[in-house]
Amino acid sequence: MTCCTSTQKRSGSVPYVVVPDPIQKDGTSAVILDAETDTVSMPMWYWRKIVNYIIDTQAALKIAGAEKQK
Repeated sequence: MTCCTSTQKRSGSVPYVVVPDPIQKDGTSAVILDAETDTVSMPMWYWRKIVNYIIDTQAALKIAGAEKQK
């Protein structure tokens, strides 16, 4: 299991979403750069966390927009 999670905090009713930390409990990174081929690789579980971060961020922006219209 890993320590990488998307963290939500709240500012009023708007959640504040934090990018998932790629550093695992054992100190290694889930994201690997191959400088020779100029590619980045990551396990699927971390990729899903990034996608969830994007979804959570979009939801927070919608909530913030609704708050401004009040």
